[in-house]
Amino acid sequence: MKQYHVMLCASVIIVSTAFVGCTKNTDVPADLQTQQASFAERKAVGLPSAGSTNTAAPVQTATPLTTAQLLTSGVWKVGSYMEGTQNGTSKFDKFTFTFSPNFTVTANENGTLTQGTWYERVAIFYYGIPSYGSGPEGFGVSFGKTRPLSLLSKNLFCSKKTTTRIYLDSVNPAEDSHIVLVKM
Repeated sequence: MKQYHVMLCASVIIVSTAFVGCTKNTDVPADLQTQQASFAERKAVGLPSAGSTNTAAPVQTATPLTTAQLLTSGVWKVGSYMEGTQNGTSKFDKFTFTFSPNFTVTANENGTLTQGTWYERVAIFYYGIPSYGSGPEGFGVSFGKTRPLSLLSKNLFCSKKTTTRIYLDSVNPAEDSHIVLVKM
């Protein structure tokens, strides 16, 4: 009986230790994960990995500015373009984008200009809320049917924005498209 009691106590200690080891660390701010991009995303947009000692990347802070206010102040490039697991970022390496307040956008490919349009409105989720989330700020671009710019012609929503990055995701879960625009 004594041996059974010792084994029972040891089991309780082991189980208790396992639970303590799995408890949430309250010393870490709750929004830390939302402030840090995943390793793959950071690599895709040219940022150092989370454990890197390279401090050259600018500090990103969330901004109350609208997507339109951000886009119309500067020149942008596609820092990341993903459809499902397919990375198409390199298709846009030669392009820069200038968004005008009159809802036109100019894509510049080494001096060759292509005109398109853009809009900002309340996001509409016709096909249900995607598993990767939703947001109230809708965004869209139209460049016609010429590739690769036609790949950007989508109904999107802004999932996150800082003064130097705008994270856009498809409102259609079947497209599973994700675009990060980076200010130059």
